[in-house]
Amino acid sequence: MRALRLGLLAATLAGCGEDACEAMCDAAEARVASCLEGEGRTWRDLGWSDVTDFRDFCATWTEEARALDQQDACPAMTATFEEGNCTAWPSAFAGSP
Repeated sequence: MRALRLGLLAATLAGCGEDACEAMCDAAEARVASCLEGEGRTWRDLGWSDVTDFRDFCATWTEEARALDQQDACPAMTATFEEGNCTAWPSAFAGSP
């Protein structure tokens, strides 16, 4: 019985996971950090003071996307960050929202 309750709890909590735009921000952070490390650059070189500043930017971007009902762009952007390379990711935020 306890295993059943734990399974139900886990299934319920799974529905509370991050949304597509939060996942996009995670993928973006990972890609940019990897590129910066590989190029010997810092977040400052891209205009952000640090990774927290980048996360704040991404959070603001997603709030604007939601307000404009453009959050459907997030899955495609996630793919760009996950499958892309260090030259492909800068265009992901260009022109949206």
